[in-house]
Amino acid sequence: MDRISIDDRARVAASIHRAITTGQVYQEQYRIDHAGRGKVDVLSVGRCLKDNAGVPFIYNGTIMEISSGIASSMPDPLTGYCRSALDIAQKRGNDLAARYLSSALKVIGTA
Repeated sequence: MDRISIDDRARVAASIHRAITTGQVYQEQYRIDHAGRGKVDVLSVGRCLKDNAGVPFIYNGTIMEISSGIASSMPDPLTGYCRSALDIAQKRGNDLAARYLSSALKVIGTA
């Protein structure tokens, strides 16, 4: 955490905490203070795995340097969540939910 830019530290810490407590995937873009190169933009993705009792036992992930072009081409997780929810709504025959989710995908520009 010491190398994470002071402006990003609280947000990154909160996101990591959420990943540990919920088991959801963590994805954050932030800046680090690199000893030889100064400020470097990175993307970090990870997940905390829990044992059968629900106790966190391993946190795996990766951090990679990115440029603004790479970051803008990364898929938005909201799109994946909406598509998954749309699939569930359609399978369950919930037409109203499917209509709203289709509209949401159009609003975020992925439909």
